[in-house]
Amino acid sequence: TSIKLSWKEVPDATGYAVYVKDGSWKLLKKTTAKSYTVSGLDKAAKYTFAVRAYRVQGSKTIWAPRYKSIKTATKPATPSKLIASQTSDSISLTWSSVKGVTGYRIYKYSNGWKHVAYTTATNYKLTSLHSGTKYIYCVRPYIKTDDGYVWGNYIKITTATKPEAPTIRLASTAKGRATIAWSNVSGESGYQVYYSASKSSGFKKISNYKADTVKAYKTGLKSGKTYYFKVRAYKKVGDSYIYSPFSKTLSVKIK
Repeated sequence: TSIKLSWKEVPDATGYAVYVKDGSWKLLKKTTAKSYTVSGLDKAAKYTFAVRAYRVQGSKTIWAPRYKSIKTATKPATPSKLIASQTSDSISLTWSSVKGVTGYRIYKYSNGWKHVAYTTATNYKLTSLHSGTKYIYCVRPYIKTDDGYVWGNYIKITTATKPEAPTIRLASTAKGRATIAWSNVSGESGYQVYYSASKSSGFKKISNYKADTVKAYKTGLKSGKTYYFKVRAYKKVGDSYIYSPFSKTLSVKIK
């Protein structure tokens, strides 16, 4: 809600007059300083200001023949929300709208912040990404004026693409026991294995398994009965878990 104007000293000037254009030029302040802060302005709004030097000589005020003007704006607000949804090769970003902006700039962090795109929308999809990989993005609103860009603060998110779905297979069965195995997918932090006595419902998690684990077993099963197993990989990012799709359901008849 404020804009600070600064200018270079003019030799022999007594002071400076600061104006704002509101249909016509209106005087805001006369000052002997080389800067002035205009406060009480609207948020994310464009303004045109001018500064003109003058010298007082006796009873006369002698004005500089020219003034210096600038077109600028107050800073836009920061988006209040930024969320991500993932597939194994894409991340879709969605953020809250900010009033008065020209658009948004999206950045990706990779050994420093790098520009990705400009957009006037409140969403953007990043494609051709690697599965099970962590990514850091930020979104920054801006207002474009004739004299350049006025940037708001950015909002950041750390997320990841989903790992690929593992391929499940039966390793072995024994009395009251089934051992299953699965393919080791890239970029995962671990796996979760589920089982059920019904193919379509009632699945319960057996356990979480560490990265690069490719085999698990379940005991206490009834001989002669068929059970169903499925597995999914996950990627841990901070306190969040991003899950792959489940593998196909494997049916196992216990010996």
